[in-house]
Amino acid sequence: MIWCEDLNHGIGKNNKMPWFIKKEMQHFRKETLNKIVVMGRKTLESLNNNNGLKNRTNIVLTKNKDLVLNQGLKKVTDINEVLTLAKNNEVYIIGGKQIYELFLPYANELIVSKLSKDYNCDTKMNITYNDFILAKIEKHSEFNVEYYVRKK
Repeated sequence: MIWCEDLNHGIGKNNKMPWFIKKEMQHFRKETLNKIVVMGRKTLESLNNNNGLKNRTNIVLTKNKDLVLNQGLKKVTDINEVLTLAKNNEVYIIGGKQIYELFLPYANELIVSKLSKDYNCDTKMNITYNDFILAKIEKHSEFNVEYYVRKK
């Protein structure tokens, strides 16, 4: 799972990220490029005209069986489809909050960019790290990236 949060664990406001930090976006792109990314419908809607992310396999997990997606996006309605895919592939869960909470029990790694400012978000992460060990921290001027791995 990969996400960016503000000082108070906020990840979004009005279904958007209320910050634009180029270096953090470059980090996210580097981590997920040419990989499989899984998101919920609301996260998809927050992206560039519902087209998903370029140069990635975009999977949208939704309860809405009638949802029509743009070409190049794959819809799944059952978490087990994603879990099966993740057995043989590197899969990144990219949001939103409900999707993170759904996949947390299955996550092997958490990659969390932590910003040094509060952005007055209306959506906040409520993740406990009890099952994870902090393996590495990358320090940047406006944020740190913390890498957690699941305890064995």
